[in-house]
Amino acid sequence: MNTRANQSFKNGFDSDTFIDTSKNLEVFARQYLNTNPELPTNYEEIKNELFDILELKLDQNIINQSDYQFFENKINFVGERALRWKITNCIKLLPEELLIKLFGSEKEAKQLIISVDL
Repeated sequence: MNTRANQSFKNGFDSDTFIDTSKNLEVFARQYLNTNPELPTNYEEIKNELFDILELKLDQNIINQSDYQFFENKINFVGERALRWKITNCIKLLPEELLIKLFGSEKEAKQLIISVDL
């Protein structure tokens, strides 16, 4: 992770390296952070009701397939944490020495920690 982050941020912006780093952070967050917020106990029931309504609206041509897929994704991934949440919580776990190595100086590392907490 150290090498990847250094390559992404210090040697100019490389979108492939950045995407790879983001994916690695996602995997790390899934394994080591509680990334799933608690859902209501009747979530599956509500989810099924929403899909029934969406399918009805689709059949009645009130919404199109694109709209259906948009809402389907919103419903299916309701418990998914945003990448920003995952990254900021991963950053909070890093030791100060690594933050300094990644972001250049102790001052920058401390500013990053403060900004992540905001």
